[in-house]
Amino acid sequence: TAAYRTMEIIEQLVEYSPPIAVSLTQRTPMLSTLLRRIGKAKNDPVMLYASEIIALFLQTVAENAKLLGQTTVLAANSEQDETPRGGMLALLEACAIYRRKAPVDASEEECVENIFNSLCASLLQPDNKDKFHAADGAALLVAILRGRSFASGAALRALDFAIQTHPQNALAAVEAGALKVVFPPFMGRGLYKDKASAGSGGRKADARRMAVEHATGVVSSLCLLLEQKGAVSEPGAADGGL
Repeated sequence: TAAYRTMEIIEQLVEYSPPIAVSLTQRTPMLSTLLRRIGKAKNDPVMLYASEIIALFLQTVAENAKLLGQTTVLAANSEQDETPRGGMLALLEACAIYRRKAPVDASEEECVENIFNSLCASLLQPDNKDKFHAADGAALLVAILRGRSFASGAALRALDFAIQTHPQNALAAVEAGALKVVFPPFMGRGLYKDKASAGSGGRKADARRMAVEHATGVVSSLCLLLEQKGAVSEPGAADGGL
């Protein structure tokens, strides 16, 4: 209860004065602590709220999005495993929980959206795209898309962010089988197995439109960045005209 109420206070402070988000992340281990909270497969109110605070931190201030890639996080079960890992890897591990797992209610659906929104915000920073590549993030997102579960729409959005202006991530996505799973939504169909997998948000017209939009973004980036099989061009080297 104390942890939950503390996050309520943090949320109100950041909404009142966004620079407070920078003070919290740079002067305390707040970001690392929150990333540990969302790394657990079992849901609880604190985990759900932690995902919301992380998304608030990363989307409100660009410095925090950059800081995520520099953060060191202990494993969620630190009493058994003290091996630290980077913030990007910790965030991807939280995404991986929903590779096959379906949210049990609307609160958990919101948690999934918060986690992937945090990933998208972090991928606006070039250094984080490199860390995403090092952690095999493209393969994870393609695997989530292949499962056609609730998280598929969010994974497609994150993949769009990940490969923009980053040839290595684009090539990694193709090698992981992205073409097979991206072209169905690119053609306006096949993002989810069924209506139950889509959840309440996936059945809305806006969600379907955004799926087509992000699939188009992925295909566009692949066309711009990949010249031929096994070859990539540096950002800006490809002809910008289509």
